[in-house]
Amino acid sequence: MIIRTHLETLILPMQQLNGTAKIIISASRRTDISAFYSEWFFHRLKEGSAIVTNPFNPTKKRVISLHPHAVACIVFWTRNPAPLLEKISLLDSYPYYFLITINSYGKSLEPHVPAAEEITPTIARIASLIGSERIIWRYDPILLTDEIDKNYHYRNFEKIATMMCGLTHRCIISFFQNYKKSMQNLLPLNPHTLSKETKLEIISHLVQIASKRGIALQWCAPDEDITASDCNRAGIHLGGCIDGVLVEKLSGIGNWKKDSGQRRTCLCAQSIDIGAYNTCVHGCRYCYATTNHSTAQRFFQNFNYMSSMLDMR
Repeated sequence: MIIRTHLETLILPMQQLNGTAKIIISASRRTDISAFYSEWFFHRLKEGSAIVTNPFNPTKKRVISLHPHAVACIVFWTRNPAPLLEKISLLDSYPYYFLITINSYGKSLEPHVPAAEEITPTIARIASLIGSERIIWRYDPILLTDEIDKNYHYRNFEKIATMMCGLTHRCIISFFQNYKKSMQNLLPLNPHTLSKETKLEIISHLVQIASKRGIALQWCAPDEDITASDCNRAGIHLGGCIDGVLVEKLSGIGNWKKDSGQRRTCLCAQSIDIGAYNTCVHGCRYCYATTNHSTAQRFFQNFNYMSSMLDMR
C-alpha cells in the first residue's frame, strides 16, 4: 500500500493530457517497439495506458492514456513491422501509420537488422490491409565512410526504391548527425563530414531515382544553412516524419503544433513518445538512442511484457 501510494504521488502530477484533447503517440523514436516490444505494446493498449519515464530525469514519470478516445494517431517507427502484423486487427480502433526505415547498409553498420528482401514482403502485406499511403519509407541516416561513397547510395537507394515501388508513395531522408553518443560506435568506420553542396548533389540524384518509381522524396530536419530555394533546386520537399497533415487526414484532427523538443528545423508535429533509450537490439552503429548494444540485449532478455513501462527502474 505504501509503495502504491508513493507511485501515485510520483506519477499523477506529471500527467499532461490537456483535458480531453487527443494526442499523437510516437512508438517510438527511442526504440523499435514494433520489432521487439509488440507484445508489451498490445498489452498496454488492453490496459489502456502506459507509464513513460522522463529520459533526462528518471524520477519523473507520466501516465499516458492509450484509450482510443485519447489517441489521435499512433505513429510506428520500425525496421521490422512483422511482429506487429499478426495482431494488427487490434489497432482497428486507432488511426495509425508506419515509418519504416530501410537502409540496407549491411552487417558492418546494421548487424542485427533484417535485409530489405526480408522486410518488403511484410510491408506488402501491410499495404494490402491499410493502403500504401499509411506506409512511409525512411532512408535515414545517409552517411558516407571510407567504404560508402555517393555511388554506393545511388545503387543502394535504387535497389530499395525498386522493391518499395507501389508499397509507398513517400520516402523521408535525413543525413547523419554527429551526436557524441553515436560517434563513439561509428568512429572506427571514419564517417565523413559532408558539405552542403555534397548533400544537395546526393539528394538531386535520389529525387530522380525515386520519382521514376512514383515515390516523392521528403527531407526531415535539414541543416540550418539549407534554404527553401536549395530544396526547390534539388527537387525535394520539407516535412516532418510525424506529419500533422497526414494525422489530420486519418483522424480528422488538425492544427498540430510543431514539436518543440526536436531540432529547430524539424517539422514533426507534437507527440508523446512511449519508448525508452538503450532498449533497441538492432545494434546499428550510428544509433543515437542505443549507445551500448550489450546493455540493450540484457534489457530485452529480462524485460517482462506485463510491465507498465519500457523501463527496469
